Amino acid sequence: MFKHVNRPCKEIEFNKMIEGLVKFREEYSGKIWLEVFLLGGVNSLKPDIIKIKNHIAKIKPDKIQVNTVARPPAEDYAYRIDLPQLIESCKLFGENAEVIADFLETKHVDKHILTNTRLDKILGDDKVKQVELSDGRILDADMVLIGIGVQPNISLAEFAGIETCKDGIVVDAHMQTSDKNIFACGDCTIKKSFFTGKPTNLKLASIATMESRVAGANLFEIKRKQEGVIGVFSTIVDNTVFAVAGLGEKQACELDYKVVTGEVEASNRHPGKMPGATNIKLKLVFNKSNGELLGGTARGSDSVGEMINTISACIQKKMTANDIAQFQLGTHPAVTASPIAYQLVNAAELAIKKIS
Repeated sequence: MFKHVNRPCKEIEFNKMIEGLVKFREEYSGKIWLEVFLLGGVNSLKPDIIKIKNHIAKIKPDKIQVNTVARPPAEDYAYRIDLPQLIESCKLFGENAEVIADFLETKHVDKHILTNTRLDKILGDDKVKQVELSDGRILDADMVLIGIGVQPNISLAEFAGIETCKDGIVVDAHMQTSDKNIFACGDCTIKKSFFTGKPTNLKLASIATMESRVAGANLFEIKRKQEGVIGVFSTIVDNTVFAVAGLGEKQACELDYKVVTGEVEASNRHPGKMPGATNIKLKLVFNKSNGELLGGTARGSDSVGEMINTISACIQKKMTANDIAQFQLGTHPAVTASPIAYQLVNAAELAIKKIS
């Protein structure tokens, strides 16, 4: 990897370079700032960063500066890490790490995205004036936005004598209420997890419309049954799409699943110099005991929005890693990833190695 990224003179060996930096640290009492250069699909995944971090721990720099491609590269495989991923990667290096990539300055976002800290206090009298962070910094503020969730309006159902609870109107898998002639759907009804069968607070338009189709189909004859909500989200920040479906690795472990993961990063076009090419990073989480897909997260171009919907369908149908590895796909250089680098399939193949 060192030779691939740096292309050094053949006389320069990685281990000797590390040894030299360690000895320099021992002898030099001044400040040492160490730059780490990350390339998408080469050394940007978490396992790669942990390896780099372990080497850095030997050198003990005062500051770690995280960088990526900022100017047109000489090679088509030299993909830039986008801002959100660069920030998350920076966090892995610890509190003395900072992002220095040039494109942050041009977009004026470096002063607005703070990592490795949280909001501790809101300061002011009648209105907010400042906020205090967990690292002790105090920032001027005109406004603080807080997401507190929603409370369902169930007064009509209560008036009608329909069974309710604090989370909404009680319905079964057919969207029937306690009065079998009355159906309910949407944010006013209780939800049950696809994975545990227990109540969940997921409130999404996509869930509400699915429930409406179930209710509508069942009005005159019970035809459909919904097996619980999976939870599928997507959003876009700074022209980068972020999406998640089902359980993340941490969530799955908290539910006592034994999990394996497959994590890949590859271009959404082939070859990588095609117009519109950008990297897509994908992580799939599988149940180790039976190989079933539990969840997935993705980051990258607009196509991530539909990729996460495909992942949701795989979860709903309880597809296994082997099923996904045999996924029959259609590809085109200007539209999709290469058939030999297709993220969904390759992530499943990596997970299969861990299962076996």
